[in-house]
Amino acid sequence: MRAGDVIRTAGRTPVPDPQALAGVLAAARPGDQLTLSVDRGGQELTVKLTLGELPGS
Repeated sequence: MRAGDVIRTAGRTPVPDPQALAGVLAAARPGDQLTLSVDRGGQELTVKLTLGELPGS
């Protein structure tokens, strides 16, 4: 991920705003894998990530 990337979907869920992305992430657990659809300067990319855990959680 880079500054300026715009996340369009997380898994199969559209994320039109930060609150929608937060909801998807809140429903996931550490170790879950998500595939993100990202718009980077007009180019659509697919990014796979594994969720971690916040320190102190």
